[in-house]
Amino acid sequence: MHVRDSADAINRDAAAWVVRIDRVRDDPTTAAELAAWLAGDTRRQGAYLRAQAMWQQLEDVDESAARIRREMPRRRFMALGGAGIVAAAMAGLFWLGGDGSRAYTTGLGERTRTELTDGSVMVLNTASLSHVRMTPSRRLVEMERGEAWFHVAKDRSRPFIVSAGPIRVEAVGTAFAVRRRNGATDVTVTSGTVRAWSETTPTRFISLKAGHRVRLQDATGASNAAVRNGGVEQALAWSRGEIVLDGMTLAEAAAEFNRYNRHQVTVEESLANRKVVGWFQAGDPESFARSAATMVGGHVEQDETTTRIVR
Repeated sequence: MHVRDSADAINRDAAAWVVRIDRVRDDPTTAAELAAWLAGDTRRQGAYLRAQAMWQQLEDVDESAARIRREMPRRRFMALGGAGIVAAAMAGLFWLGGDGSRAYTTGLGERTRTELTDGSVMVLNTASLSHVRMTPSRRLVEMERGEAWFHVAKDRSRPFIVSAGPIRVEAVGTAFAVRRRNGATDVTVTSGTVRAWSETTPTRFISLKAGHRVRLQDATGASNAAVRNGGVEQALAWSRGEIVLDGMTLAEAAAEFNRYNRHQVTVEESLANRKVVGWFQAGDPESFARSAATMVGGHVEQDETTTRIVR
Protein backbone atom coordinates (compact mmCIF):
# COMPACT_ATOMS: atom_id res chain seq x y z
CA MET A 1 0.00 0.00 0.00
CA HIS A 2 1.36 3.42 -0.95
CA VAL A 3 1.51 5.89 1.95
CA ARG A 4 0.98 9.50 0.92
CA ASP A 5 3.41 12.08 2.22
CA SER A 6 2.08 14.57 4.76
CA ALA A 7 1.54 18.20 3.74
CA ASP A 8 4.45 19.21 5.99
CA ALA A 9 6.74 16.69 4.28
CA ILE A 10 5.76 17.94 0.82
CA ASN A 11 6.36 21.55 1.83
CA ARG A 12 9.78 20.65 3.24
CA ASP A 13 10.73 18.78 0.07
CA ALA A 14 9.49 21.66 -2.09
CA ALA A 15 11.66 24.15 -0.18
CA ALA A 16 14.68 21.87 -0.60
CA TRP A 17 14.02 21.61 -4.35
CA VAL A 18 13.84 25.40 -4.72
CA VAL A 19 17.19 25.82 -2.98
CA ARG A 20 18.74 23.05 -5.11
CA ILE A 21 17.46 24.50 -8.39
CA ASP A 22 18.70 27.97 -7.40
CA ARG A 23 22.21 26.58 -6.94
CA VAL A 24 22.44 24.43 -10.10
CA ARG A 25 20.55 26.47 -12.67
CA ASP A 26 20.04 24.92 -16.13
CA ASP A 27 21.28 21.47 -15.11
CA PRO A 28 19.24 18.95 -17.20
CA THR A 29 19.71 16.07 -14.76
CA THR A 30 18.41 18.08 -11.81
CA ALA A 31 15.52 19.41 -13.92
CA ALA A 32 14.54 15.84 -14.86
CA GLU A 33 14.65 14.75 -11.21
CA LEU A 34 12.46 17.72 -10.24
CA ALA A 35 9.94 16.87 -12.96
CA ALA A 36 9.75 13.30 -11.68
CA TRP A 37 9.21 14.50 -8.12
CA LEU A 38 6.46 16.91 -9.21
CA ALA A 39 4.69 14.13 -11.13
CA GLY A 40 4.62 11.86 -8.09
CA ASP A 41 1.84 13.70 -6.23
CA THR A 42 -0.73 16.25 -7.38
CA ARG A 43 -0.09 18.40 -4.30
CA ARG A 44 3.59 18.93 -5.07
CA GLN A 45 3.11 21.48 -7.87
CA GLY A 46 1.29 23.90 -5.58
CA ALA A 47 3.82 23.41 -2.79
CA TYR A 48 6.68 24.05 -5.21
CA LEU A 49 5.07 27.24 -6.54
CA ARG A 50 4.55 28.53 -2.99
CA ALA A 51 8.16 27.77 -2.10
CA GLN A 52 9.34 29.57 -5.26
CA ALA A 53 7.29 32.64 -4.34
CA MET A 54 8.77 32.72 -0.82
CA TRP A 55 12.31 32.30 -2.19
CA GLN A 56 11.77 35.15 -4.66
CA GLN A 57 10.54 37.43 -1.87
CA LEU A 58 13.70 36.73 0.08
CA GLU A 59 15.87 37.29 -3.02
CA ASP A 60 14.15 40.65 -3.53
CA VAL A 61 15.03 41.64 0.04
CA ASP A 62 18.63 40.50 -0.46
CA GLU A 63 18.93 42.40 -3.76
CA SER A 64 17.60 45.58 -2.11
CA ALA A 65 20.34 45.38 0.52
CA ALA A 66 22.94 44.78 -2.21
CA ARG A 67 21.72 47.81 -4.14
CA ILE A 68 22.09 49.99 -1.06
CA ARG A 69 25.68 48.79 -0.71
CA ARG A 70 26.44 49.55 -4.38
CA GLU A 71 24.79 52.95 -4.49
CA MET A 72 26.00 54.44 -1.19
CA PRO A 73 29.02 56.66 -2.08
CA ARG A 74 32.16 55.86 -0.09
CA ARG A 75 32.55 59.46 1.08
CA ARG A 76 28.97 59.59 2.26
CA PHE A 77 29.37 56.23 4.09
CA MET A 78 32.48 57.45 5.89
CA ALA A 79 30.77 60.71 6.85
CA LEU A 80 27.89 58.83 8.46
CA GLY A 81 30.21 57.28 11.06
CA GLY A 82 28.40 55.26 13.71
CA ALA A 83 24.97 56.20 12.33
CA GLY A 84 26.01 54.81 8.96
CA ILE A 85 27.01 51.49 10.50
CA VAL A 86 23.65 51.22 12.23
CA ALA A 87 21.80 52.10 9.00
CA ALA A 88 23.81 49.51 7.08
CA ALA A 89 23.03 46.92 9.71
CA MET A 90 19.33 47.72 9.41
CA ALA A 91 19.61 46.98 5.70
CA GLY A 92 21.02 43.52 6.42
CA LEU A 93 24.69 44.30 5.77
CA PHE A 94 27.52 42.69 7.70
CA TRP A 95 30.82 43.66 9.28
CA LEU A 96 33.88 41.70 10.41
CA GLY A 97 34.45 40.97 14.08
CA GLY A 98 37.81 40.70 15.79
CA ASP A 99 37.69 36.89 15.62
CA GLY A 100 37.08 36.92 11.86
CA SER A 101 33.33 36.42 12.26
CA ARG A 102 30.76 38.23 10.17
CA ALA A 103 27.72 39.77 11.80
CA TYR A 104 24.37 39.85 10.00
CA THR A 105 21.40 41.80 11.29
CA THR A 106 17.85 42.84 10.43
CA GLY A 107 15.73 45.76 11.55
CA LEU A 108 12.17 45.71 12.84
CA GLY A 109 9.90 43.98 10.32
CA GLU A 110 12.77 43.04 7.98
CA ARG A 111 14.06 39.65 6.87
CA THR A 112 17.08 38.82 4.73
CA ARG A 113 18.46 35.80 2.90
CA THR A 114 22.22 35.26 2.82
CA GLU A 115 24.30 32.52 1.19
CA LEU A 116 27.22 31.80 3.48
CA THR A 117 30.72 31.05 2.23
CA ASP A 118 30.24 27.27 2.62
CA GLY A 119 27.11 27.31 0.43
CA SER A 120 24.65 27.17 3.33
CA VAL A 121 21.70 29.58 3.32
CA MET A 122 20.66 31.68 6.33
CA VAL A 123 17.34 33.56 6.43
CA LEU A 124 17.11 36.08 9.29
CA ASN A 125 13.75 37.13 10.68
CA THR A 126 12.82 40.50 12.18
CA ALA A 127 15.13 42.28 14.66
CA SER A 128 17.78 39.54 14.59
CA LEU A 129 21.54 39.53 15.00
CA SER A 130 23.85 36.61 14.22
CA HIS A 131 27.63 36.16 14.05
CA VAL A 132 29.00 33.62 11.56
CA ARG A 133 32.52 32.19 11.73
CA MET A 134 33.93 29.51 9.45
CA THR A 135 36.94 27.49 10.65
CA PRO A 136 38.73 24.48 9.08
CA SER A 137 36.94 22.13 11.49
CA ARG A 138 33.60 23.81 12.26
CA ARG A 139 30.98 26.22 10.97
CA LEU A 140 29.77 28.38 13.84
CA VAL A 141 26.74 30.67 14.07
CA GLU A 142 25.93 32.63 17.21
CA MET A 143 22.32 33.84 17.42
CA GLU A 144 22.67 36.84 19.68
CA ARG A 145 19.00 37.68 19.29
CA GLY A 146 16.02 36.92 17.09
CA GLU A 147 15.34 34.05 14.74
CA ALA A 148 16.83 32.38 11.68
CA TRP A 149 16.25 29.47 9.31
CA PHE A 150 19.25 27.57 7.96
CA HIS A 151 19.62 25.31 4.94
CA VAL A 152 22.96 23.67 5.70
CA ALA A 153 25.34 22.58 2.93
CA LYS A 154 26.59 19.04 3.50
CA ASP A 155 30.14 18.83 4.85
CA ARG A 156 30.65 15.97 7.30
CA SER A 157 34.15 17.14 8.12
CA ARG A 158 32.80 20.47 9.45
CA PRO A 159 29.72 20.29 11.68
CA PHE A 160 27.37 23.29 11.49
CA ILE A 161 26.70 24.52 15.05
CA VAL A 162 24.28 27.27 16.08
CA SER A 163 24.58 28.71 19.59
CA ALA A 164 21.79 30.67 21.26
CA GLY A 165 22.76 31.58 24.80
CA PRO A 166 23.86 28.26 26.35
CA ILE A 167 21.82 26.22 23.83
CA ARG A 168 23.69 24.44 21.02
CA VAL A 169 22.19 22.95 17.85
CA GLU A 170 24.39 20.80 15.60
CA ALA A 171 23.65 19.61 12.05
CA VAL A 172 25.32 18.41 8.89
CA GLY A 173 23.36 18.92 5.68
CA THR A 174 19.86 19.64 6.95
CA ALA A 175 17.41 22.52 7.40
CA PHE A 176 16.17 23.96 10.66
CA ALA A 177 15.15 27.16 12.43
CA VAL A 178 16.34 28.63 15.73
CA ARG A 179 14.54 31.32 17.71
CA ARG A 180 16.13 32.90 20.75
CA ARG A 181 13.70 33.81 23.55
CA ASN A 182 14.18 35.10 27.08
CA GLY A 183 15.72 32.16 28.88
CA ALA A 184 14.91 29.62 26.15
CA THR A 185 15.44 28.67 22.51
CA ASP A 186 12.97 27.17 20.03
CA VAL A 187 14.30 24.66 17.47
CA THR A 188 12.22 23.63 14.44
CA VAL A 189 13.53 21.01 11.99
CA THR A 190 12.32 21.10 8.38
CA SER A 191 14.56 18.37 6.93
CA GLY A 192 17.25 15.99 8.13
CA THR A 193 18.19 15.59 11.81
CA VAL A 194 19.76 17.89 14.39
CA ARG A 195 21.20 17.38 17.86
CA ALA A 196 20.52 19.97 20.57
CA TRP A 197 21.72 20.48 24.13
CA SER A 198 22.57 23.14 26.73
CA GLU A 199 26.09 23.97 27.85
CA THR A 200 24.72 23.97 31.41
CA THR A 201 23.96 20.21 31.05
CA PRO A 202 26.33 19.14 28.22
CA THR A 203 26.00 15.39 28.81
CA ARG A 204 22.28 15.42 28.00
CA PHE A 205 21.19 16.04 24.43
CA ILE A 206 18.14 15.48 22.24
CA SER A 207 17.89 14.42 18.59
CA LEU A 208 15.21 15.99 16.43
CA LYS A 209 14.14 14.86 12.96
CA ALA A 210 12.17 16.59 10.22
CA GLY A 211 8.79 17.85 11.38
CA HIS A 212 9.79 18.08 15.04
CA ARG A 213 9.91 21.17 17.25
CA VAL A 214 11.15 21.73 20.78
CA ARG A 215 11.71 24.53 23.27
CA LEU A 216 14.91 24.17 25.29
CA GLN A 217 15.20 26.09 28.53
CA ASP A 218 18.65 27.57 29.21
CA ALA A 219 18.87 26.05 32.66
CA THR A 220 17.75 22.50 31.83
CA GLY A 221 18.49 22.03 28.12
CA ALA A 222 17.35 18.63 26.85
CA SER A 223 16.21 17.50 30.31
CA ASN A 224 12.41 17.13 30.32
CA ALA A 225 12.13 18.99 26.99
CA ALA A 226 8.83 18.14 25.26
CA VAL A 227 9.27 17.36 21.56
CA ARG A 228 6.29 18.33 19.38
CA ASN A 229 5.54 16.65 16.07
CA GLY A 230 3.97 18.85 13.36
CA GLY A 231 3.09 22.51 13.13
CA VAL A 232 6.30 23.32 11.26
CA GLU A 233 4.54 25.30 8.54
CA GLN A 234 2.85 27.48 11.14
CA ALA A 235 6.09 27.96 13.05
CA LEU A 236 7.83 29.16 9.88
CA ALA A 237 4.97 31.33 8.61
CA TRP A 238 7.25 34.34 9.27
CA SER A 239 9.29 33.37 6.19
CA ARG A 240 6.19 34.26 4.14
CA GLY A 241 5.55 37.47 6.08
CA GLU A 242 2.71 35.87 8.06
CA ILE A 243 1.82 35.05 11.66
CA VAL A 244 -0.28 32.01 12.53
CA LEU A 245 -2.11 32.10 15.85
CA ASP A 246 -3.15 28.63 16.97
CA GLY A 247 -4.52 28.96 20.47
CA MET A 248 -2.09 31.63 21.71
CA THR A 249 -3.26 33.86 24.50
CA LEU A 250 -4.13 37.37 23.41
CA ALA A 251 -1.12 38.75 25.30
CA GLU A 252 1.23 36.31 23.53
CA ALA A 253 -0.28 37.16 20.16
CA ALA A 254 0.13 40.91 20.75
CA ALA A 255 3.78 40.35 21.74
CA GLU A 256 4.31 38.38 18.52
CA PHE A 257 2.99 41.25 16.36
CA ASN A 258 5.06 43.75 18.33
CA ARG A 259 8.21 41.90 17.19
CA TYR A 260 7.53 43.12 13.64
CA ASN A 261 6.01 46.58 13.97
CA ARG A 262 6.71 50.02 15.38
CA HIS A 263 2.96 50.41 15.84
CA GLN A 264 2.45 48.40 19.03
CA VAL A 265 -0.54 46.42 20.31
CA THR A 266 -1.42 46.38 24.00
CA VAL A 267 -4.02 44.25 25.78
CA GLU A 268 -6.16 45.07 28.79
CA GLU A 269 -5.16 42.72 31.62
CA SER A 270 -8.64 41.22 31.95
CA LEU A 271 -8.40 39.96 28.33
CA ALA A 272 -4.76 38.91 28.32
CA ASN A 273 -5.34 35.17 28.82
CA ARG A 274 -8.14 34.76 26.27
CA LYS A 275 -7.20 32.37 23.43
CA VAL A 276 -7.19 33.54 19.80
CA VAL A 277 -6.72 31.84 16.43
CA GLY A 278 -6.15 33.11 12.91
CA TRP A 279 -3.76 33.70 10.03
CA PHE A 280 -2.54 37.30 9.62
CA GLN A 281 0.00 39.44 7.79
CA ALA A 282 2.84 40.24 10.17
CA GLY A 283 2.93 43.88 9.05
CA ASP A 284 -0.75 44.58 9.75
CA PRO A 285 -1.20 44.79 13.53
CA GLU A 286 -4.37 46.87 13.24
CA SER A 287 -6.24 44.11 11.35
CA PHE A 288 -5.10 41.58 13.91
CA ALA A 289 -6.25 43.81 16.78
CA ARG A 290 -9.70 44.31 15.26
CA SER A 291 -10.19 40.59 14.62
CA ALA A 292 -8.83 39.60 18.03
CA ALA A 293 -11.06 42.13 19.81
CA THR A 294 -14.09 40.59 18.12
CA MET A 295 -12.99 37.09 19.20
CA VAL A 296 -12.69 38.04 22.87
CA GLY A 297 -15.69 40.35 23.06
CA GLY A 298 -13.70 43.58 23.29
CA HIS A 299 -13.02 46.61 21.11
CA VAL A 300 -10.02 48.65 20.01
CA GLU A 301 -8.82 52.12 20.91
CA GLN A 302 -6.14 53.59 18.73
CA ASP A 303 -3.71 56.48 18.43
CA GLU A 304 -0.74 57.13 16.15
CA THR A 305 1.62 54.67 17.86
CA THR A 306 -0.56 52.15 19.72
CA THR A 307 -3.64 50.02 19.28
CA ARG A 308 -5.24 48.93 22.55
CA ILE A 309 -7.56 45.94 22.89
CA VAL A 310 -9.96 46.68 25.76
CA ARG A 311 -13.33 45.53 27.04
